[in-house]
Amino acid sequence: MAANLRAVPARPLSAVAYIRVSKERDDMISPELQETAIRDHCARSGFVLGEIITDLDLSGRFWKRRQMERAIAQVEAGDVDVIVVWKVSRVSRNRLDWEIALDRIETAGGRLESATEPIDATTSSGRFSRGILAGMAAFESERAGEQWQETHRRRWRNGLPHNGKPRFGYSYDRATGYTPDPELAPIAAELYRRYVAGAGLVTLVDYLATLGVTALTTARGVAYYLRTGFAAGLLVHHDPACPLTHRSGKRCPNTIMQPGIQAPIIDAELWAAFQQRSGERATLPARLVSPVSALSGIVLCGSCGYRMSLKSPGSRSGTPTEQPYYRCARRECPRPMTYRRGNAERLVLEWLPTVAEAVTREARAVPKRSASAKVERERLDRVISNAATALQNLTVDHARRIIPEAAYLAARDTLTAEQGAAQAALDRFATSAARWARAGGARLGSARCVARGHRRRAERDRARTLSCCCQPNRWRQASDRQGVRCLGSA
Repeated sequence: MAANLRAVPARPLSAVAYIRVSKERDDMISPELQETAIRDHCARSGFVLGEIITDLDLSGRFWKRRQMERAIAQVEAGDVDVIVVWKVSRVSRNRLDWEIALDRIETAGGRLESATEPIDATTSSGRFSRGILAGMAAFESERAGEQWQETHRRRWRNGLPHNGKPRFGYSYDRATGYTPDPELAPIAAELYRRYVAGAGLVTLVDYLATLGVTALTTARGVAYYLRTGFAAGLLVHHDPACPLTHRSGKRCPNTIMQPGIQAPIIDAELWAAFQQRSGERATLPARLVSPVSALSGIVLCGSCGYRMSLKSPGSRSGTPTEQPYYRCARRECPRPMTYRRGNAERLVLEWLPTVAEAVTREARAVPKRSASAKVERERLDRVISNAATALQNLTVDHARRIIPEAAYLAARDTLTAEQGAAQAALDRFATSAARWARAGGARLGSARCVARGHRRRAERDRARTLSCCCQPNRWRQASDRQGVRCLGSA
């Protein structure tokens, strides 16, 4: 009997409670229920319960962002002796994460106990039972994951998204599925048109805010929505042949797009134009896609000619400033210039009316080029190629007397007409491009020259009364030189 008795510790063991709930819902095992069971276990065991660490809406399959790390760190630091959980499955449902966590706790001299699963981990049978429970938890998680994967594959085969959550621009009904919303669908299409036209993501967020749309409130959310292609009648899902393991929970780049059963809001040409624009922007700096200032990148230093960057209000060389200002971004500048943003914008607003009419007149004379011209040319190339192949096959069948003479002549004339029409359309594209290169480019260049000439005259007239020059340590006006040049160098 004496062999079954344990030594009484000199002091009560300190404990930390860890509570995890996979998903917040009405039928979940509430944190309050887990906390009550943990407190009862600590009272029976004589533990002094300290901190209660809670993770809500976090899966047990992934370790990232879990506060269990903080509980283990307290054991490793010697602050607590025992980590108490409601069940073993609360620690982790991943076999590797479970083994690593348990090894760290026991290596540091701590213990892991379950409030509802009485296990004596000091014996081999107790450790075996604990391992069985951890393995069952991993098995249940993996089985549920496989069932969801099969459900997702079935929905994808039927042209449905992986869940029935709301999609911007659509109304959802369990019976009819996703149908374009009469109010939000035009807004969704306008987002694509504005993006193709050059609007940044922040600008699109502001556009939605002015309309009172609350479904997309961040630039990241707008970018994700546009990339999914749901408004183009497409579905994006994970590539089944992807070799990655995806244990980190990050979004995998290996995806496949396929047609869905939802009616598209935008046409194929606009979707192709969006993909082209998105690819072009992928290599651009963020400040060019969503500039923080109306004059970003076009305000130049009058000392060295390098661009000036916008600085926030604050203290500049001991002198407080009340508004943002521009300062030369070149470290090697012999005399860095500074200028207040408000004054720079006022000068630009004064200069723009002097060239607005000339620039507008020249810009209207430039032939317009559609964003979908490339897509149309590729389609015409395919029509010509397919017609040539069909004519070749038709000739072979006629030579072998597979088809009669009358059918051969009718099909030949139809294919020849299609090929000729597509070639004529391609010739028109080539003529338009050549005209733009000769006349349009020259007109655009002349418009720039006109704008540059107006700017030079305006700057000469203004140089006597107002200068953008400023010493590095204090603001001052000067009449002998100009320190800031806007919209390019003269």
